[in-house]
Amino acid sequence: MDALTLIMISALATAVANLKGGEVEYWQRLIQAAILNPSLVIPGFPTWKTIEVGIHSCKCAYLKALDGLSTVSSWARDVVNQDVFALSSVRQTVELVKISVREMGFASSTSYKDVQTWGEANNLDPAQAEDAGYYIQQHGESLPLYQSVYFAMKAITGSGRDPSILEVYRSDDGLHLSGSLGKPDDLYGPGYVFVFRRRA
Repeated sequence: MDALTLIMISALATAVANLKGGEVEYWQRLIQAAILNPSLVIPGFPTWKTIEVGIHSCKCAYLKALDGLSTVSSWARDVVNQDVFALSSVRQTVELVKISVREMGFASSTSYKDVQTWGEANNLDPAQAEDAGYYIQQHGESLPLYQSVYFAMKAITGSGRDPSILEVYRSDDGLHLSGSLGKPDDLYGPGYVFVFRRRA
């Protein structure tokens, strides 16, 4: 059994100690599955949303569509305007998977690097930066009030900022696209929710 699998099993075991009732049995089954089959640390997760990418050929059109549906913070706008922020040139559908840090098996705050490692270990691809805006355009109205989702993407370093990822949240004044912390050692608590791409 490799080191990554041992780390994941340890995290799951720690999480079980903080759960109650039927949740304990559920996580115990996951730990047993990981021991018997290390290649499957966590069973597959359902698709949260399906989005279409490749709709906009330029960032100006992408941002214009977002400005009509949400408030785009200066932080997020700076991320989008970086050269490494890419828009897909091919129209295709992408399945998104949403999962909290707690559901990953971490009972306390964990680093963004560990979140990314967890996704890789569970056959999920990183979100692409463009996914956040396309989610707003196609499904943003379904995000409940006061809820946030963070896109588990490769962090982008903006102008004079640390590496950043993108966050979508809804407040009393509507939808927002903002930036969030994306350094490897930045911490996220158990209640934070991340979005990955389902591996094709």
